[in-house]
Amino acid sequence: MYETALSPLLLPAGPPRTRLLDQMAATPRYRSNGLPEDTRDVVIFADRRNAVEACEAVAAHCPQAVIAGVCVHKGETSSITARIHGETRSLPVLAPDCLRDFPHCLAVLYWSGCIVPDLLYHLETAVRSTLSIALFPRIPMGTGRKRDAALYTRHRDILERIYAELGDDESRLSFASVIKGLLTGEVDWLRPPVCPEYQHPATLPAPGDVVIDAGLFDSTVLRRFALAVGAQGHVYGFEPEPANFVSVQKTLAHYGDPGNVTLVQKGLYSSRGTMLISDAGPSGTLLATNDDVAASPCEVVDVDGFAEEYKLSRLDLLKMDIEGAELDALRGAAASLRRWRPKLHICAYHHIDDIVDIPLLIREIVPEYRFHFTAHVPYLNEYVYYATAR
Repeated sequence: MYETALSPLLLPAGPPRTRLLDQMAATPRYRSNGLPEDTRDVVIFADRRNAVEACEAVAAHCPQAVIAGVCVHKGETSSITARIHGETRSLPVLAPDCLRDFPHCLAVLYWSGCIVPDLLYHLETAVRSTLSIALFPRIPMGTGRKRDAALYTRHRDILERIYAELGDDESRLSFASVIKGLLTGEVDWLRPPVCPEYQHPATLPAPGDVVIDAGLFDSTVLRRFALAVGAQGHVYGFEPEPANFVSVQKTLAHYGDPGNVTLVQKGLYSSRGTMLISDAGPSGTLLATNDDVAASPCEVVDVDGFAEEYKLSRLDLLKMDIEGAELDALRGAAASLRRWRPKLHICAYHHIDDIVDIPLLIREIVPEYRFHFTAHVPYLNEYVYYATAR
C-alpha cells in the first residue's frame, strides 16, 4: 500500500466506514473555521500585502496571543513591523516549514477574500506538523465556489461506488470530508492533505517520463515536473491565458530553463479549433460564447491531435487544472489514455458534478484506472483525482 510513504499523523486508528454515508456521519471537524479568543501561541500565514493587517487583526481578536512569526507569501524581508497589543513589534518572517520549529503553535491562515497559490504550498508543508489550521476571520458558508445540499441525493449510488472503489483508506476519508463540505458549504469538515498537490506517491513523475501539464498558472508544478523527469524526460506545458503564459516564460528565464520544457500557448479541449478565453480572475476560462467582455480568442487542441502532431512515442503523466474544461479535454485524450495509460492528475472542483463525472468518464475510456483522491486546501477548491492503470 502506498500509505507507507505518507505521514502516519492523519491515518485513522481503524479503517473508514464501509459506506460513504456512514463515513460522512463520522467525519469530524478537522479544521477550526474561525479563531477562538483564548488562542495563545500562533504562527500566521498571510499574503505579503496583508501580513501586517493579519498580525494586528489576530492580536486584537486574541489578547492572549503570542505571535511567533509570519509565513509570508513571496516574502522578501526578514521581518515585518506591526502594532501588537499597543506596542510596535518586529516579527520574523518564517520559512514555509516553520511549524517544525514551532510545533506548539497553531497555524492561523489569514483569509482576506482569497488564498494565493504559493501560500497553499506553504500550508501543505505546515500541515505535516499540525492537524489544525485555524482560518481567520471565519470563512462564510459556501465560500470557495460551492454548496449543493442535494449532491448526495442526486448521485447517491455513483458516489457510494466511487467511495468504495478508491484505492486507499486515506482517499476515502478525504473524499467523505469533501462531499460533506459540499453538502453543507462548510469548510470545517475538510481533511488536511497528507501529500502536497500533484505529488501523490502513487502518481509521481519518474526520470525519463513524458508529461503533459495543462494549466500552468505560476509554473511551480511545471518546474517541479521538469526537475523530476530529468534530461531524458520532457514536459509539455499548456497555458492559454496570455498574461499567465508570459509570466511562465519570465519565471523559467529567472530560475533557469531546465531544457526539457516545451511551452504551448493553447488550451486543451475535445478537438482542435478556436474558442474564447475569459481574462477575468487569476486563470483564464474557456468560453463557448462571447458573454464576457474580457474574453479574447484562444487556440485549443486535443491531446490526441497534439500527440500525433508532435509524434509522441509515449505519455507517462497527464495533469489537468484547466478551469472547468477537464471533461472536454479528457474526451480529446481518449486514444492517448487507451494507448499509453498515463498516470493522471485531474482537478475535480471547477464544477459541482465534476467529482462524479470525471471518474466515470475516465473509467468509460479505460476501465482499469484506479483512483486516489486528496483535498489540498482548507476550502472547497483544489481537490484532485490521481489515477493509475498500469
